Amino acid sequence: MEFENWYYIFDPDTKNYVNAIYASEKPDNSTEIDPQNLIAPLYDPETKSWVETYQNDSTENKTSEELISDLTQQLAVAQINQAKTNASLIQQNAELTKQVLALQSGKETTNG
Repeated sequence: MEFENWYYIFDPDTKNYVNAIYASEKPDNSTEIDPQNLIAPLYDPETKSWVETYQNDSTENKTSEELISDLTQQLAVAQINQAKTNASLIQQNAELTKQVLALQSGKETTNG
């Protein structure tokens, strides 16, 4: 069985964190370095590390509409990232199901 590891994928253009996958081969635009508890991680290829891009602007000078707009934007980004993660997990699940079926099929043919 191949060794599997967690890989943290980033957008090739923006370097923003996309999702994490558990795989036997390192995907393109990924790293084994965990972004840990960063709110909006950005991968820096030069330092081979994640940096925080979230700016906690003072809310004292913002109107309710500006705060709602900020939160709506943050929610939209989180939903997009969750959708990408879900799609990746669905793809992994399909690949694993295919492998299990192939193994079961091979077992049935060898056992008669």
